[in-house]
Amino acid sequence: MVTTSSLIDLTYRRQKHSKELKRLCVSFVASLKACGKRKDLLEGSKLHEYIRSTGLHTDTYVGNTLISMYMKCSAFDKAWEVLYGISDRDVVSWSALISGYAQKGFGHEALDSYEQMRTDGLSPNAFTYACLLKACSITQNVDMGKQIHEEIASQKLLEEDVILGNALVDMYAKFGALTKARQVFDELSCRDTVSWSTLIAGYIHNGKNREAVDFYEQMVSDRTLPDALTYTCILKACAAIGAVDRGKQLHDEIVARRILGKNVILGTALVDMYAKFGMLNRAQEVLNELSVRSVASWNALISGYVQQGLGKEALDAFNKMRNEGLTPTIITYTSVLKACGIMKEVEAGKQVHYEVFRLGYLGKDPRLSAALIDMYVKCGLLDKAEQMISDLPIKNVGCWNALLAGYAEQGQSNEAWDSYERMCREGLSEDTVTYGHLVESCRSIDAANWS
Repeated sequence: MVTTSSLIDLTYRRQKHSKELKRLCVSFVASLKACGKRKDLLEGSKLHEYIRSTGLHTDTYVGNTLISMYMKCSAFDKAWEVLYGISDRDVVSWSALISGYAQKGFGHEALDSYEQMRTDGLSPNAFTYACLLKACSITQNVDMGKQIHEEIASQKLLEEDVILGNALVDMYAKFGALTKARQVFDELSCRDTVSWSTLIAGYIHNGKNREAVDFYEQMVSDRTLPDALTYTCILKACAAIGAVDRGKQLHDEIVARRILGKNVILGTALVDMYAKFGMLNRAQEVLNELSVRSVASWNALISGYVQQGLGKEALDAFNKMRNEGLTPTIITYTSVLKACGIMKEVEAGKQVHYEVFRLGYLGKDPRLSAALIDMYVKCGLLDKAEQMISDLPIKNVGCWNALLAGYAEQGQSNEAWDSYERMCREGLSEDTVTYGHLVESCRSIDAANWS
C-alpha cells in the first residue's frame, strides 16, 4: 500500500537527484570549457568518458559543450560522434560545429554542416549566421554570402545585433566589395568600436591605406574610442603610406591611455611602423620597452635593418632574439640570410643554410629559397648558388632572378642567358627584374670589350 508519507519521500528523493544532476552538469560544462580553452584533448577525452559513465553525454547542454571542446581541439570526427549521440540536438549543437570549422579556417566544411543542419529541420540563429558569414569569407563564396545577407535582412536580425552586422561588414570587405561593406556599415542601427575597426581593417586588406586613415579620423570625430585592434590596424596603414607624424601621435595616444600593456600584437605593430619609417633607433627603443616580445616583434626590427642595408645590426638583433630563447621562423631566416649577403658573412650564411635544411624549411617558401641563393651570390659563390637552384624542389622567378643578378654583376652573359633558358624550360615566366638582369649582363660584356 502506497502511503502519503512514502509518496512525499519519493518526490523528495527525485528532486534531490535532479538537483545533483544539474550541479554535475554545471561542473562538467565548466571543466569542458577549460579543456577547450587550453586545447587539452587528452583531458577532455578522459572527461568525456567519465560523463558517458554517468549517462549525461546525451544531455543537450553537456553534449553541445562537448562538441565545442572537440572542435577547438580539432577532433572533428569526435565532435560529429557527439552531435549524433544527442537525442535532442538543437541549433546550438549545430552552431558549435559550424563555429568550430569557421574558427579553424575550414569554410567549406562549415557550409556543408549548415546544409546538413537545414536537412535536420533546424533554422539558424544570429550566432549561426555570423559563423556562416565568416565561412563565406574564407571560401570567397560571394553568392552564398549574399543569400545569407538576404535571409538576415528578411528576419530583421540586424536591428539589434551589432555582432552580426560587423560580420557582414567583414565579409564584404574580404570579398573586396568595399562599397557594399561601407553601405552595410552606414545602415547599421548601432555601431561599436569593432564595427569601425572591421571596416578600417577591410580598407587596409584591400590596399586602401590612405582611405583607412581617413576613415579612422571619422571614427574619432564620431567619438568612438579606438581599442588595441583599431590602433594595430591604423599603425599598419600609417607605415604603408609613410604618415610619420600621425604614427607618432598614435603612439603617444597608446602610451597615454596605457593600453599597450602585454599586447604583443600592438607592440609589434609599433616596432614595424618605426622600422618602415626608417627610424630604427626608435624601433629598437620601443622593442626594448615592451613587457612581452615575440618572434614577430624581432622580425619587424631585423627586417627594418635589412631594408636599410644595415646587415651587422640585423645580425646583432638576431643574436639577441635567440638569447631570449625565441625560435626563429622562416621570415626570420629570410631576413638573416639577406643580412649575411649584405655583410658577405658566408660562414654565418652557411650556418643558417644548415639550420633551415635541418628544420625542413627549404622548398616551403620561395622567398627563403631566393634569399639563400642571393646570399651565396653576394658572397661570390656562384657555383653554390647554381647548385642550390638545381637542388630546390620548388623554384619561382625570384630564385632565378637572384642567380641572374650574380651573373650580371660578374659580366657572365652566357651563363645568365643559359640560366634564363632553363627557367623558361621549367615553365616560369620572366618579369621586368629578369629582363633588367639580362640587359645588365650584356652591358657588362660590352663594357669589357670597349675597355
